[in-house]
Amino acid sequence: MKKQLMIVAFCLLSIQASAQCNKIIGKWLNKDDKGQIQIYLQNSEYNGKLIWIKGDKEKNQLLTDQRNIRPKLRKRLLLGLNILKGFNCGGSNYSGGTIYDPRRGKSFNCTLTLSGDKLKINAYMGMFLAGTETWTRVK
Repeated sequence: MKKQLMIVAFCLLSIQASAQCNKIIGKWLNKDDKGQIQIYLQNSEYNGKLIWIKGDKEKNQLLTDQRNIRPKLRKRLLLGLNILKGFNCGGSNYSGGTIYDPRRGKSFNCTLTLSGDKLKINAYMGMFLAGTETWTRVK
């Protein structure tokens, strides 16, 4: 009987932890309100793709990754581009992933910290902080 209660308790804790982790899922507006990122769960990792860019809708559908440091990727479209990849959850913190910054054309190691409707992004180059910004949840 004790073993069954332990299993039930473990299952309940796992469900609660999963619900906490999934709070990051949704649409987020970047710091300058010029881009919207859809964060989703895929194969036990959290990823995010660019789904909206402020401005002329027809023009934005044709925007390409012109600043990419790899010339062969400069013709890929920005809309639909996965800019967050491979994040694992640890409560309200997400780590182990990377962020791609199309303004710089580079990818960075990254941590995400969720606090209510705010998502703090810390990008790192090696051990050094390369940038920080805060995104806001789209309601």
